Amino acid sequence: MKMVSELVRSGEANRLPRVFVPVDVRHRGRPPTLYRLRADTESDVEAARRYGLPLFLLTPEWVTAHGYPEHFRPLLFVWEGLAGKVSSSAYSRVHVRDRDALRSPGFEEVLTFLLKVDMLAARELARRNVGKFDPNELYRRVRNEGMEERATKVRLQEFVPGLPTVGEPFPKADLDWAERNAPATPEVR
Repeated sequence: MKMVSELVRSGEANRLPRVFVPVDVRHRGRPPTLYRLRADTESDVEAARRYGLPLFLLTPEWVTAHGYPEHFRPLLFVWEGLAGKVSSSAYSRVHVRDRDALRSPGFEEVLTFLLKVDMLAARELARRNVGKFDPNELYRRVRNEGMEERATKVRLQEFVPGLPTVGEPFPKADLDWAERNAPATPEVR
Protein backbone atom coordinates (compact mmCIF):
# COMPACT_ATOMS: atom_id res chain seq x y z
CA MET A 1 0.00 0.00 0.00
CA LYS A 2 1.34 3.46 -0.91
CA MET A 3 0.14 6.68 0.71
CA VAL A 4 -0.59 9.44 -1.79
CA SER A 5 -0.92 13.08 -0.85
CA GLU A 6 -2.19 16.09 -2.74
CA LEU A 7 -2.12 19.81 -2.05
CA VAL A 8 -5.68 21.12 -2.23
CA ARG A 9 -6.46 24.76 -1.60
CA SER A 10 -9.26 25.30 0.89
CA GLY A 11 -11.71 28.21 0.84
CA GLU A 12 -9.91 30.23 3.52
CA ALA A 13 -6.50 29.75 1.85
CA ASN A 14 -7.13 32.26 -0.92
CA ARG A 15 -4.36 34.53 0.36
CA LEU A 16 -1.46 32.46 -1.03
CA PRO A 17 0.19 34.08 -4.07
CA ARG A 18 0.30 32.08 -7.29
CA VAL A 19 4.09 32.50 -7.44
CA PHE A 20 4.41 30.52 -4.19
CA VAL A 21 1.72 27.91 -4.95
CA PRO A 22 1.20 27.66 -8.71
CA VAL A 23 -1.61 25.56 -10.18
CA ASP A 24 -0.49 22.01 -10.92
CA VAL A 25 -3.64 20.62 -12.56
CA ARG A 26 -6.85 22.37 -13.48
CA HIS A 27 -10.00 20.31 -13.26
CA ARG A 28 -13.20 21.36 -14.94
CA GLY A 29 -16.30 21.28 -12.84
CA ARG A 30 -16.54 20.10 -9.25
CA PRO A 31 -13.18 18.43 -8.44
CA PRO A 32 -10.73 20.64 -6.53
CA THR A 33 -7.85 22.39 -8.24
CA LEU A 34 -4.51 20.78 -7.41
CA TYR A 35 -1.42 22.87 -6.65
CA ARG A 36 2.34 22.41 -6.58
CA LEU A 37 4.42 24.12 -3.89
CA ARG A 38 7.41 26.11 -5.10
CA ALA A 39 9.97 26.64 -2.31
CA ASP A 40 12.82 28.75 -3.65
CA THR A 41 13.63 30.87 -0.59
CA GLU A 42 13.80 30.44 3.17
CA SER A 43 10.68 32.56 3.52
CA ASP A 44 8.80 30.20 1.16
CA VAL A 45 9.74 27.25 3.36
CA GLU A 46 8.77 29.13 6.54
CA ALA A 47 5.42 30.12 5.01
CA ALA A 48 4.74 26.51 4.00
CA ARG A 49 5.62 25.35 7.52
CA ARG A 50 3.18 27.91 8.96
CA TYR A 51 0.47 26.33 6.82
CA GLY A 52 1.38 22.91 8.26
CA LEU A 53 3.23 21.41 5.31
CA PRO A 54 5.92 18.90 6.33
CA LEU A 55 9.12 20.63 5.15
CA PHE A 56 12.38 21.51 6.85
CA LEU A 57 15.33 23.52 5.54
CA LEU A 58 18.70 22.38 6.92
CA THR A 59 21.23 25.19 6.77
CA PRO A 60 24.96 25.15 7.48
CA GLU A 61 24.30 27.67 10.26
CA TRP A 62 22.29 25.06 12.18
CA VAL A 63 25.11 22.51 11.91
CA THR A 64 27.73 25.09 12.89
CA ALA A 65 25.65 26.23 15.87
CA HIS A 66 25.76 22.64 17.17
CA GLY A 67 29.55 22.48 17.14
CA TYR A 68 30.54 21.29 13.69
CA PRO A 69 31.46 24.05 11.22
CA GLU A 70 30.45 22.91 7.78
CA HIS A 71 29.66 24.68 4.51
CA PHE A 72 27.05 23.33 2.12
CA ARG A 73 24.10 24.52 0.10
CA PRO A 74 20.95 24.36 2.27
CA LEU A 75 18.96 21.14 1.89
CA LEU A 76 15.18 20.93 1.75
CA PHE A 77 13.80 17.89 3.58
CA VAL A 78 10.35 16.95 2.31
CA TRP A 79 7.93 14.28 3.48
CA GLU A 80 7.95 11.54 0.84
CA GLY A 81 4.15 11.79 0.51
CA LEU A 82 4.71 15.22 -1.10
CA ALA A 83 7.62 14.06 -3.26
CA GLY A 84 6.07 15.11 -6.56
CA LYS A 85 4.22 18.13 -5.18
CA VAL A 86 7.15 20.29 -4.03
CA SER A 87 9.59 21.90 -6.44
CA SER A 88 12.62 24.05 -5.78
CA SER A 89 15.20 25.56 -8.07
CA ALA A 90 17.35 26.73 -5.14
CA TYR A 91 17.54 23.67 -2.87
CA SER A 92 18.24 19.99 -3.29
CA ARG A 93 15.33 17.94 -1.95
CA VAL A 94 15.78 14.95 0.34
CA HIS A 95 12.78 12.75 1.15
CA VAL A 96 11.87 11.78 4.71
CA ARG A 97 9.59 8.86 5.63
CA ASP A 98 8.26 10.17 8.93
CA ARG A 99 5.91 13.12 8.48
CA ASP A 100 5.90 13.87 12.23
CA ALA A 101 9.69 14.31 12.26
CA LEU A 102 9.27 17.42 10.08
CA ARG A 103 6.72 19.22 12.27
CA SER A 104 9.16 20.68 14.77
CA PRO A 105 12.43 18.76 14.36
CA GLY A 106 14.74 18.60 17.34
CA PHE A 107 18.39 17.64 17.46
CA GLU A 108 17.70 13.90 17.04
CA GLU A 109 15.55 14.40 13.94
CA VAL A 110 18.02 16.75 12.27
CA LEU A 111 20.90 14.40 13.08
CA THR A 112 18.95 11.63 11.32
CA PHE A 113 18.34 13.93 8.33
CA LEU A 114 22.05 14.71 8.21
CA LEU A 115 22.80 10.98 8.29
CA LYS A 116 21.02 10.72 4.93
CA VAL A 117 23.37 13.17 3.21
CA ASP A 118 26.65 13.23 5.18
CA MET A 119 27.33 10.26 7.44
CA LEU A 120 30.67 11.50 8.79
CA ALA A 121 29.21 14.91 9.70
CA ALA A 122 26.35 13.14 11.50
CA ARG A 123 28.81 11.04 13.50
CA GLU A 124 30.93 14.06 14.38
CA LEU A 125 27.84 16.02 15.42
CA ALA A 126 26.75 13.12 17.66
CA ARG A 127 30.25 12.84 19.15
CA ARG A 128 30.47 16.57 19.91
CA ASN A 129 27.00 16.66 21.48
CA VAL A 130 27.09 13.54 23.65
CA GLY A 131 24.80 14.09 26.63
CA LYS A 132 22.84 16.83 24.85
CA PHE A 133 20.50 14.46 23.00
CA ASP A 134 18.31 11.52 23.94
CA PRO A 135 19.85 8.28 22.59
CA ASN A 136 16.48 6.51 22.79
CA GLU A 137 14.86 9.18 20.59
CA LEU A 138 17.77 9.03 18.15
CA TYR A 139 17.39 5.23 18.07
CA ARG A 140 13.70 5.61 17.24
CA ARG A 141 14.34 8.18 14.51
CA VAL A 142 17.11 6.14 12.85
CA ARG A 143 14.84 3.06 12.84
CA ASN A 144 11.83 5.02 11.51
CA GLU A 145 13.87 6.31 8.57
CA GLY A 146 15.48 2.92 7.86
CA MET A 147 18.97 4.37 8.31
CA GLU A 148 20.46 1.46 10.28
CA GLU A 149 22.99 0.58 7.57
CA ARG A 150 24.27 4.17 7.25
CA ALA A 151 24.42 4.45 11.06
CA THR A 152 26.42 1.23 11.19
CA LYS A 153 28.90 2.51 8.58
CA VAL A 154 29.89 5.37 10.91
CA ARG A 155 29.54 3.27 14.09
CA LEU A 156 26.73 5.36 15.56
CA GLN A 157 26.14 2.46 17.97
CA GLU A 158 28.84 4.03 20.17
CA PHE A 159 26.39 6.85 20.95
CA VAL A 160 23.10 4.95 20.59
CA PRO A 161 23.20 1.68 22.53
CA GLY A 162 20.96 -1.04 21.16
CA LEU A 163 20.96 0.25 17.59
CA PRO A 164 21.18 -2.84 15.38
CA THR A 165 24.31 -3.42 13.33
CA VAL A 166 23.41 -3.75 9.65
CA GLY A 167 26.24 -4.26 7.19
CA GLU A 168 29.93 -3.51 7.58
CA PRO A 169 31.17 -0.40 9.41
CA PHE A 170 34.01 1.78 8.17
CA PRO A 171 37.35 0.78 9.74
CA LYS A 172 37.86 2.37 13.16
CA ALA A 173 41.22 3.80 12.07
CA ASP A 174 39.53 5.70 9.22
CA LEU A 175 36.90 7.14 11.56
CA ASP A 176 39.60 8.15 14.05
CA TRP A 177 41.49 9.89 11.24
CA ALA A 178 38.29 11.74 10.20
CA GLU A 179 37.74 12.86 13.82
CA ARG A 180 41.31 14.15 14.14
CA ASN A 181 41.01 16.09 10.87
CA ALA A 182 37.51 17.47 11.43
CA PRO A 183 37.20 21.26 11.69
CA ALA A 184 37.57 22.63 15.20
CA THR A 185 34.51 23.65 17.18
CA PRO A 186 33.77 27.33 16.56
CA GLU A 187 34.37 29.74 19.40
CA VAL A 188 31.23 31.09 21.03
CA ARG A 189 31.40 34.86 21.53
